[in-house]
Amino acid sequence: MCEKMVNKGKILITIGPERHAELFRPEAELKLKQVGVVIRNPKAEMPPEEIMSHIEGAVAIIGTQPLPKELLLKAENLKVVAETSGSFRRNIDYETAFKKGIVILRCGTAFASAVAEMALTLALALARNIVKYDKQMGEGTEEWKRLPDDFELRGKQVGIVGLGSVGRMLIKLLKPFGAHLCAYDPWLPDAYIMEVLEVEPRDLDALLRTSKVIFVLAGVTKENVHMIGARELDLIHPEAVLVNVARARLIDYEALIERIKRGDIRVALDVFEEEPLPKDHPLRKLDNVILTPHRAGGLAESYFRIGDYIANDVSQVLKGLKPVFLEEARMDVISKLF
Repeated sequence: MCEKMVNKGKILITIGPERHAELFRPEAELKLKQVGVVIRNPKAEMPPEEIMSHIEGAVAIIGTQPLPKELLLKAENLKVVAETSGSFRRNIDYETAFKKGIVILRCGTAFASAVAEMALTLALALARNIVKYDKQMGEGTEEWKRLPDDFELRGKQVGIVGLGSVGRMLIKLLKPFGAHLCAYDPWLPDAYIMEVLEVEPRDLDALLRTSKVIFVLAGVTKENVHMIGARELDLIHPEAVLVNVARARLIDYEALIERIKRGDIRVALDVFEEEPLPKDHPLRKLDNVILTPHRAGGLAESYFRIGDYIANDVSQVLKGLKPVFLEEARMDVISKLF
C-alpha cells in the first residue's frame, strides 16, 4: 500500500550564497529536500522580512540570523533550528524556543577533528621548535647542534582544559604518544573523566603547575572569562608549552603577554581578543610564539562536514527522531553561556 502523501514544510536556509556553497554539497541539500521544501535567497543572506514571510510554514531554519520572540511566536510549525557558526548564538530567544519545543543545534562538533589536529600540530611545533628552525634555515643562521629545550611528548604530562568534542577528539590523538594525560572540566564528574575518558582529573591549578604541555579547549561561559589570569599563568613552569585554539576570552591576554616576555615558555594562539589581530599588536613582536589567524577549524572538508551534519540531524528531527551529530541546546547550558 502506498504511503499517504504529506505536505512538506519549509526549510529556510538563511545564509548567503557564498557561505551556502562552502557548507552544502548537492548530496546534503538533496537530503534536506527529501524532508522539506528548501527555500533560500540565491543573492544574499535572507533578510528578516523574508524570513517572516515564510515563518508560519517553516519547519526548520538553518543559518545565523536573529530569532527574536516575536518571530518564534509566529513559527507555528517550527521544529528545529541549526546554526552554522559553531556556537550557540546570543540572538535567539531560547526561553521561547524551549517553551515551544523547538530543537536548537550547533555545529561545533563538525570542527572537532580539524581543531584537535591543529592543536596537536601546534604543540608539536612548539615542542620541537620547528618554526624557529625553519626561520633560521631561511636566514642561514641555524646551528647544527641539538638544542636543550626540544622535547618529545612521550612520558610528559599533558593537560587538557575543557573536554567538549575537541578535547575528547584530542585525547584519541594523544594516547598513542605515551604521554600522561590529565584534564580539567568542572562540568564533568571526576569519575566520568577517569573511567570513561580514561584521563586523570585535576583541578586547574594542579594541571597548570604540573603539565609540560597545556591545551586550552573550553567553551566560554559567564563563569570562566579570564579563568587563566596572571596568577594562573605564574603557575606554569618554565619550558612548558601552552596552546589556545578555543576562545581568547578564556585567558587574560595582557597577562599572557607579560608571562611570555619572560622568555621561558612557548605559546601557540589561534584565537585573539580582537580579530583580525592589529598589525601593531605586541604578540606579533614576540619570538617564542606561534600565531595562526583563527584557522584551526577552517578547512573545506570541515565546512562540508557542517552541511552534512546539519542535513542529517535536521532530517532526524523532522522525522521525530533525536539528532545524532550536532549538539542540542539545553537550558542549563545556555544559562551558563550568556
